[in-house]
Amino acid sequence: MFQGFIFDVEGTLVDSVPQNLRSLQDALDRSGYRVPIQTLQLYSELDGDQTLQLAVPEASPDERRAILKDQGSIYERNYLPSVKPFESVRDVFRILTEQGSRVALATDCKGIAFKRYMALVNADDFIAATAAATTWSTESPTRAWSGWPCVSSAFRARRRSWSEIRRTTPKPGLRPVRKSPPF
Repeated sequence: MFQGFIFDVEGTLVDSVPQNLRSLQDALDRSGYRVPIQTLQLYSELDGDQTLQLAVPEASPDERRAILKDQGSIYERNYLPSVKPFESVRDVFRILTEQGSRVALATDCKGIAFKRYMALVNADDFIAATAAATTWSTESPTRAWSGWPCVSSAFRARRRSWSEIRRTTPKPGLRPVRKSPPF
């Protein structure tokens, strides 16, 4: 078993990707750009500025910053209340810590959104560390602790639910059959 696991938050612990994409699309519309949601979905694993560089390459850096600022306000006002946690996150964290592993979060979300997500997940007592948006520059937040297995929203694309992960996580005293994380 690994000594620790690093989890991304948005799209991994909470189901916020559709809301983030819609709020970005709204902000782009307000700035005069018509970008299909399918295009934004292609770039949903990137940070906001990287997404805008690809989706609207003609936008200047200042314009991109303004769009992202607007997107944040739209998200908090119109979409954040509809975000829900993925099922069984707390149970997975409990099982991992009971087996001696540590749980850490690496995220670029902050402020009101981060507080809401943590309230939804309700697992503070199992989280050993958090690397927040200011901990790194442009690299992925999950690279903040090299050597730890990283769990990001990419595993959700493989259609593994938190309930399935909870069921397949080895019970205390049992050794995993393979040497990779259960995701």
